[in-house]
Amino acid sequence: MDQHVLRELSLAVDNRGGTIGEFVVELEYDRPGILAALSNVFADNDINIINITMHAVDRQKIHFLVDVSGLGEDDLRNVARTIRMFAFVRDVDYRTSTGRIVVPGMVGHVFLGRNVVVVDRDLLGKLGPPGEVAAEMARNDAAAVKRIVNGPLGLREVAEALNMVQLRGIGTVRESRIGEDTANILVCGDPAMARRYVQTLLAELAPSLSPELVDEGICVRVLIGR
Repeated sequence: MDQHVLRELSLAVDNRGGTIGEFVVELEYDRPGILAALSNVFADNDINIINITMHAVDRQKIHFLVDVSGLGEDDLRNVARTIRMFAFVRDVDYRTSTGRIVVPGMVGHVFLGRNVVVVDRDLLGKLGPPGEVAAEMARNDAAAVKRIVNGPLGLREVAEALNMVQLRGIGTVRESRIGEDTANILVCGDPAMARRYVQTLLAELAPSLSPELVDEGICVRVLIGR
């Protein structure tokens, strides 16, 4: 059987007119049937599962990317409450987004228990200083986001796109406060790569927003519209 299934590692979801949700379910223990039971909760509430990721080493957390279009906040709280009723569930956290593009912000990449950086294969021959690699990755990611949105990006979409830094394994989004006209986002990570990635991504996606980057140790704070 000479077939290969290609899995999209860093999901940037085209979300026109819908609502995408992320659920992270922390388990007390793992056993057969858990994934089926959780999937049934989503199905019973007319929620379509887009992607599932489970921590492969300790198998204590499951990340669900789901389409929750048509559901209100009360519905989502009821879904979380139902999930918490299972004896094998320790806790549930979730977030939603209605932007035209949704990038998972509650999951990162780990290989054999260690954080990894995800680099495109066509960039391997161009590898140089970490900052230059990060900038090239950011330019590629910005181009992908533009193809999905196919038009000018608003403040919320730009803030959403910053989650790419986490999916790349370069940094972690520690804080994200988004208002109607302002954004305050804290990204922490490899000093040689995280700032350069964020700076390049913002320059490619939304130069007109004139974001300000403030260094805070190993973190960089992104201020937009202040």
